[in-house]
Amino acid sequence: MPEDLTALLTKLKQLDEATWYEYKYGSLGEYEYDDENGSMSNDVDIDNLNEDGKAAWLQFCIQRACQARGWDWTTEKYHKMIFAKVTIPYECWTDDTFRASGDSPCHALLAAYIFALEGKT
Repeated sequence: MPEDLTALLTKLKQLDEATWYEYKYGSLGEYEYDDENGSMSNDVDIDNLNEDGKAAWLQFCIQRACQARGWDWTTEKYHKMIFAKVTIPYECWTDDTFRASGDSPCHALLAAYIFALEGKT
């Protein structure tokens, strides 16, 4: 995990511990297998994922956190640059928009979400 992404996760824990906890300890599902003791089942969690899977899970957690708050989000790629935007809608056709870039959609969206939590544009 890139060093700056680790710092962003630390910031996420400080600003939105519930979303950080879901990312770190949440269950993605369950799988069953048979061994010498019979049928067993295990949760699929972050420890069972490769780096791409961890990034996808983190992005999902941030998207769900935005949705729960009623915030809009987008990610886009322009040439080699990746951008994310989190928008907090208000009445009367105004809103606050927080933008960030990153090495991946997950990274950019996490940074934009943290900027929104901090109120930084």
